[in-house]
Amino acid sequence: MCNFFKNFFHIDYQITAEKNNKEIEFTVFFNEDHFHHLIGLHKLVDLPNIIGVKNKRAQFHNILEGEVSYESISKSYYISEVEERLNWFHRLESLLQNEIIIKFDKRKSYSSIQATLLLYKKLDCVYLHLFLNPFNDKNRNILIPCSFFSSENNKYIAKQEVYNVPL
Repeated sequence: MCNFFKNFFHIDYQITAEKNNKEIEFTVFFNEDHFHHLIGLHKLVDLPNIIGVKNKRAQFHNILEGEVSYESISKSYYISEVEERLNWFHRLESLLQNEIIIKFDKRKSYSSIQATLLLYKKLDCVYLHLFLNPFNDKNRNILIPCSFFSSENNKYIAKQEVYNVPL
């Protein structure tokens, strides 16, 4: 899984989307620091060697080197909260190649997720969500992932402002 995620490094995903002649352009990038949260390791609160790690980049490399394994994290009481993310994580790139972008407003979905854009894809009966936020306040067009998960309903998509990516 880490090896798969490494494929995203050093790639800037340039995306342009439009709605009613209004265009938005942004760049998405990934690094090692994002992995911990995207696969849900922060939810394994009963594993101090996982949750207590301050250096997320070092933890990513520990996973790559096999020092942290699925076997070790599966001992968590909370592993069920993470397994869906783990099962769908290999489909992350398909969200970057989707033709629909959502300008996300958390109030419309009664959510606490702090994100400005949402990339999603429906596969069978499951919605995959990748939430994005600006990297910093200076350049709000450079986005980083802040959350990834699956859902069986369209709660995060309904009533949102939709932009299309021209093919």
